[in-house]
Amino acid sequence: MMRIKSLIFCITGAILVGTFQILEVRPAHAQTCTFSKVATAFEAGVRSIKAGKYPDALTRLRPLAQAGFGPAQRELAKMYGSGQGVSKSPQNAALWSELAFRSGDKDSRKLSHELRSALNKEGRRQVSIAAGDWNARPASCSGSGVKALANGLATGSPLAISIGFDKRVKPEVRQTLEVKVQNLVKRALKSEQPARIYLRMIDEIEIYNGNRYHRYLGWKQDKKENILRFASSNLEDLKPDFMAEAMVVEAKRRAYALLPGADFVDPMERNIGGIKVFGSSYPDVRNDQFFSVIRQAFEMSKRLPKSLQKYIEIIDEVHYNPISKHFVREGALDATGAYYNKLISVEGHRLMFVRRDVRYSSPLFFLQIFIHEGTHAVQDQQAFRNLKDISRIKKRLAYMQQTGHGNTKRFAALKKEIDVKMDYAKRWYQGIKMPKGRIQDITFECEATRNEISAIKALDGPPDVMKTSGYLKSCPEAQRMIIQWKDEKLRSER
Repeated sequence: MMRIKSLIFCITGAILVGTFQILEVRPAHAQTCTFSKVATAFEAGVRSIKAGKYPDALTRLRPLAQAGFGPAQRELAKMYGSGQGVSKSPQNAALWSELAFRSGDKDSRKLSHELRSALNKEGRRQVSIAAGDWNARPASCSGSGVKALANGLATGSPLAISIGFDKRVKPEVRQTLEVKVQNLVKRALKSEQPARIYLRMIDEIEIYNGNRYHRYLGWKQDKKENILRFASSNLEDLKPDFMAEAMVVEAKRRAYALLPGADFVDPMERNIGGIKVFGSSYPDVRNDQFFSVIRQAFEMSKRLPKSLQKYIEIIDEVHYNPISKHFVREGALDATGAYYNKLISVEGHRLMFVRRDVRYSSPLFFLQIFIHEGTHAVQDQQAFRNLKDISRIKKRLAYMQQTGHGNTKRFAALKKEIDVKMDYAKRWYQGIKMPKGRIQDITFECEATRNEISAIKALDGPPDVMKTSGYLKSCPEAQRMIIQWKDEKLRSER
């Protein structure tokens, strides 16, 4: 559902949609295998297994397994392992479980280990060779379900993906961006055998303007369509290989998240303190160290009072986005510690991006920026709620006017409440109007800075930690807090 703030302030703007196709040979009477059709076929196959209808299960699951769909490969491995609907074959069971695990199916890790361990040395060698030589067979869909095409043939219809543009993306660059996205998807299709069946779940790629070194692709909170939000800066790498691979991983994340009874072995996601934390897609970035420091920061946050913990708990996702040697570098490097992205954040999906390289930071620093950016998330939430409240209050005022209560004190108070709430929302979304345009309202940064100070003080950290803050000079109240804090420490030391 479109957010009220985007309607009033044109934050995201209108989305203009086009379509590109990666053309392929099209067999007659075939249809695009959308993810919904793949999921329907898989779930029907699992139900058939539970009902003992093994021939029907095999008909539904084998084409998906041959196309590289990990959950179906896992179920096929179980059928070969037990001889349900097929001749029992430990060799085939081990092969399909290995392929499922390589595709990212979490449940296949243990299954593959058990099935391979049951084979002798030569059997395991043969499975490894077969897995290395295996090629996915494209799938086509028709009214009767999913079917596998012969090796080397293309899928049932072109891989068509709609392209949407945020209003802020200039019209003169859209065609260039479309061509780059087409090339990226082509490369993604070649990145691994099962890529095609997962990429088919993308209904639309929505491109927005990304900052110079900003890298993000993730799913819009839309329950009806699978819309991949895509930063234009994703296309500014020296080579598109890593972003192409990231696109396939993101498609798998979505597929497994939407499929009951399926879990994805995510190479770059961790759940830390109930928050999804994503590492970088680039091989020169040290994700393990980042995850470790983040865990330490979250452990420290448990010592904070509840009034401050809310600024961490409101964040739903943290994305690690430091500079990579694979970026095309131009201009000054962005040394910002982190930032809250209000352009693509919505209720239940609030995103923070960490820019500082973990090698030059500490758990306390990360806790500090979590508090700061989490404050912005709370401010964003408040601004959005204000807009909803304004809509409600306006209806109340209209009713009061109709019923002859337009000159009451309550009516005047409600009008003033609208002004206060609208002022907050405008300052948050649009900034402050100046003779030469609009600038960011420093009031919001000062509130975040004061919360930083409170957090560091609560953890008995040193006041000097705040020396690196870029907002102290502009925030008199924060300066007074630092002076008072230092005085308190001096008195306690005496």
